[in-house]
Amino acid sequence: MKIHHRNQIGELLNFYNLHGKGVEIGTWKGDFAKIILDSWDGTLYMVDPWKDLDDDYNHGLTDFKSGGNVYFNATMNSIDGYENRAFMLRGLSNQLYDLFKDESLDFIYIDGNHKYDYVVEDINLWYPKVKRGGLVMGHDYLLFNGTKEGWYLDPHFADNKKDKHIWDNIYIGEFGVNPAVDEFCEKHGYEVNHTDEWFSSWYFVK
Repeated sequence: MKIHHRNQIGELLNFYNLHGKGVEIGTWKGDFAKIILDSWDGTLYMVDPWKDLDDDYNHGLTDFKSGGNVYFNATMNSIDGYENRAFMLRGLSNQLYDLFKDESLDFIYIDGNHKYDYVVEDINLWYPKVKRGGLVMGHDYLLFNGTKEGWYLDPHFADNKKDKHIWDNIYIGEFGVNPAVDEFCEKHGYEVNHTDEWFSSWYFVK
């Protein structure tokens, strides 16, 4: 099934008859968690530090230095009414992944630190937790000129030749989701699917 916008991810999960447990890695204010829960009847675990972060996490839209508890409380408000199947786990993704058994999850959605090294780590840590037939997904797979090939045609890489400094009216931060996902999929024989937004969502069936 092809989806065109990440707000259709609930439909994607339903299409594949995935109604068990999933994990969203990086929740911020819980807006997207609510979208998932509105259209999907499984149990969602939200992993996020909800705290001040050091300079290695630089995202222009997510300034936790203004107070992580503000976003923690916002998330609680976002999932109001879903307390029986929406659970907030406060911590870093590499601290909490081992709370879940291998092949116990119907899906993961990776939307944490967008820098290449962290995305590589998140995929490698969380991929084993997804069952066969489940969905491995994430956010901020950037489409330059509307195509995934455009990422590689654009020459403006950071010094590590993996990340790019991204502006969208304001400086957003360093992103390396595309090569992290592409390299993993090429290594393991998966085809990368993505939605149609500039900050698209990527996904594949395990």
